[in-house]
Parts: sequence; structure tokens; C-alpha cells
Amino acid sequence: YANSLSKVPLIGIKKGIIQGLCQIFSNLAIGIVFTAALWYGQYLIKTECGAYSAGILVTIIIACLNTTWCLNQIVPSLEKFADATASGSFIFETMSRKSKIDASAVDEGEKPVSFTGEIKLENVQFTYPARPEQPVRYI
Repeated sequence: YANSLSKVPLIGIKKGIIQGLCQIFSNLAIGIVFTAALWYGQYLIKTECGAYSAGILVTIIIACLNTTWCLNQIVPSLEKFADATASGSFIFETMSRKSKIDASAVDEGEKPVSFTGEIKLENVQFTYPARPEQPVRYI
């Protein structure tokens, strides 16, 4: 259990590095596209003055910025969707696994003739192996 937990920080660090690199390349691509749009837009305004104006160029750039912002808002939802899909597949795999115990076999096994009495638990303590100093429950 402790060995499995020791891998978690490394996974988080790798995830952070990948997310950072993706953010860098995303911002770089956006910068390149808008630089090209400004350069080509001013070229069109100079050469084909009747069809284009600075107002149209600004309108196109604002529309592109707005679209880019909207698409960036989708990314966190896609990440959560991917996490939920991975968790769901594990849960459904566990649920569909065939049990070693036949729950429908009511006539098999030993059965006590009668059962009466009490079960009393005292001084029961439980801790997780990863945090032995923090008790979970005292009874």
C-alpha cells in the first residue's frame, strides 16, 4: 500500500509538467495565429482597400479571441470526463466480475440451529498504513 502511494506524487508532477507544456504550446500557437492575422490583415487593408478596413480586422480578431476563450473553457471539463470514464470503467469491471460465492445457494453450508447473544467491541482502533499517526475511529 505504501509503495503504491509513493508513486502518486510522481504522477502528479508528470501531469503538471505535461499540462504546463500544453499550455505553453497553446499560448504560443494563439500568439502566432494572431500575429499572422494582424500581419495579413494589414496587408489586405493596404492592397485591397475597398473590401477591407481596420474595423473588419478588429472584428475578426475579437471573434477569434472569443472563440479561443470558449474552447479553452472546454478543456477542464474534458479532463474531468476522462477521469470519470477511467474511474467508471474500473467500477463497472468490479461490478461485472463473477463472485466466487454463490449467493443463490441457500441450502448449502452449515447453519446454526439458533443464534442469540451480543457482540461487543471495546478499544478497537484503526489506522491506514499510510498515516499510522492518525486514527480513523475509536470505539
